[in-house]
Amino acid sequence: MKINGRVGAHRRRMKREDFKSSSEWLVYDRLTAMGFRVEYEEDFGGKHPDLSVYDSGDNLRAVIEVEDLTSYPVPEGPPTGFAQAIPTVDAVREKINCSQKQLRHVPEGIPRMLVLGSSGSMHMPDAHEILDAMWGKSGMTLSVYDDGSTRFTPSRDRSGRMRPGSGDRAQNTSFSAIARLTTVNRDSVVSGLEREIHERGPHYKTDWDTYIREQQELLAELDVKYGAMGLDFESHEGRLKIVRNPDAKVAWPDDLVGDLDDLWEWDAGSLKQVQDGLGQHGAWDSITHEEWLRRQDERISAKAEAGELG
Repeated sequence: MKINGRVGAHRRRMKREDFKSSSEWLVYDRLTAMGFRVEYEEDFGGKHPDLSVYDSGDNLRAVIEVEDLTSYPVPEGPPTGFAQAIPTVDAVREKINCSQKQLRHVPEGIPRMLVLGSSGSMHMPDAHEILDAMWGKSGMTLSVYDDGSTRFTPSRDRSGRMRPGSGDRAQNTSFSAIARLTTVNRDSVVSGLEREIHERGPHYKTDWDTYIREQQELLAELDVKYGAMGLDFESHEGRLKIVRNPDAKVAWPDDLVGDLDDLWEWDAGSLKQVQDGLGQHGAWDSITHEEWLRRQDERISAKAEAGELG
């Protein structure tokens, strides 16, 4: 599909300085490394979304708008998890509204994605907050206990129990997916460095002096072991945590999900991670966070019994 005769206008490899933000560059660099041709700020009916993605046959495959989240005011009061979550959802929702204007004239049937980067100290949204923002108004379920009390526990109640705020009607069908942009060093993953740090890194339940000492000792050991491999631990590439929109008119294509990306989908009433980008490359076992904590607790208990804790 050719748009305004501009196919091929940016066939040269673009550089970081050609982009307005590092987030745009990271997404562009990631897609070109996957074998796609990417055009920057093409014209779609007078609007200029950031990235247009083409396959080798010059077919338009997707259009992406990249937005950086900046610092967002947090309501006054105690720093509870709930107080922090709502401004994050509101900030994402604001970016959704802005991006919809840029993507208004993208042809029907073309997948659209909003990518959220960061240019400040903004708390970046997790998958559940992104889904909540997609649906519009937040809603959540409280646990009711035998004593009649209700408690909000993010690790459980916000794990797949979000519901659309205005009944069951879809509030956002234009975006195929919304993604959070992070960075990763590929060599540190494929070499096994990330796995060693994950498995052997000091646990926060140790005392502080022991934590710092163990961390320094581990890093010194790994520096010797992996430094001799001649790997590039300085460069970083973009990695996306993608949340597919369950109400989208057009699904986000599988071949536009990178091998290091995470992919989340709404399925049978819950939000599920269907691809763990780092886990499938051996950075860690694809286990639940609770299981990882249990294994760490076992390791700490063993060290305590051996008298190895300070």
